[in-house]
Amino acid sequence: MGMKKGIYQWNLALVAVIFQFTAQLITAGLMLDITQYFHASASQAGFMLSSYYILYALIQVPAGAVVSRLGPKQTFILGHVVFSLSSLILIYASNLYIAFIGRILMGMSLGCHYVSFAKTTEQWLPAIYFGRFIALQELLVVVFQIIFNLALASTLNIKWQSVIELLAISSLLLAIFFVFSIKSKSDETESDRMVSLKQIKYIVKQMIRDHDFMFKTMIGACLFSFLTVIYGNWWPTFLSAARQVSIAHAIISNQFIAIGMILGMSYLLLFANIDDTKQTLIRFATLAAFGLLVILWWPNMPSLYLDITMVLVGFTSSAYCLGFTELGHKPFPKAVSVGFVNGVMLMLAPILQTLIALVSSLFHWICNLPNTSVSVLEYQIDLSVLPFIQLVIIVGYMSYLYKKRSRPNLF
Repeated sequence: MGMKKGIYQWNLALVAVIFQFTAQLITAGLMLDITQYFHASASQAGFMLSSYYILYALIQVPAGAVVSRLGPKQTFILGHVVFSLSSLILIYASNLYIAFIGRILMGMSLGCHYVSFAKTTEQWLPAIYFGRFIALQELLVVVFQIIFNLALASTLNIKWQSVIELLAISSLLLAIFFVFSIKSKSDETESDRMVSLKQIKYIVKQMIRDHDFMFKTMIGACLFSFLTVIYGNWWPTFLSAARQVSIAHAIISNQFIAIGMILGMSYLLLFANIDDTKQTLIRFATLAAFGLLVILWWPNMPSLYLDITMVLVGFTSSAYCLGFTELGHKPFPKAVSVGFVNGVMLMLAPILQTLIALVSSLFHWICNLPNTSVSVLEYQIDLSVLPFIQLVIIVGYMSYLYKKRSRPNLF
């Protein structure tokens, strides 16, 4: 009975995380509409949408203290209420600057969701299953993103404001639902429940000093950007421009990346040693980087080859979930360690969008192009930023491993 109750509570927390990811990723199909509405460039609209991650990422570590004190139930409810209110700022924004404020507050409102989910997993399920349930959650989230994006592609005449309104109403209904459904774990001691900021600071220092752990987290962050920056923002508009297809067709094609992620996570869960992260991360991240470069710089490849390559890119980028799974064996409080890893992964998204905006501005200045004009070549140059950074980190990690192996053991 205890395990069944635990799985039921885990599923409720999963609903909250699916909503959080939907709020992050559903905007890929709204990019063109938002660009036209605000008379903005693609890079400006992309940065505005990815501003969701700025405060979201920054509060991941202190979220561990918040969740430890309030508990997952209260943070879920409060987050959904604030999300509904902040969505109104974006919906009624008169310019891109106000929209930026609304979007960044939307991210802040759900900033404790993933940590709350990790806390729920830790509270209600046996510790030996922690890593696999986190990976399973990532898989299920991507499944639902395919469903939501296909639904969006079938109703593409709907305005972006209507989509945000639907998210706001759904968020408020979830807050009400969670009041009566989510239960607080009552058998925790005060020391288990309370984590001070001083303790969090010490834990974070310990994680940062673990160079092997940090390299794995950075590679995972790059791979996670395939979901947030590529799949979640840019890929439909790139496919539409490069292959001269409608945005609805591009959104449907975009789902091949998500299908690949589902296959990859299934493979990691069922057939691979999910605890052996080092070699898997290096191999998968290298293949993902080169796969993305192939699609970017061979945009007119036959459709069958394109679909297969997107599946492979999704398959290899799914290894980002390994950044979380090994936390099951770490001695740190899960609310803090998961928040730290999630924060590092998410912080890369606004950094990448800033770099993309800078590269785009430089491209327009050199070529003397209008601000709202976007060529296929510009997309290719801009989006090559991610695989370039990823390959640099991989080379750095391999150099670190080589030096570590060649270092003489004096004891």
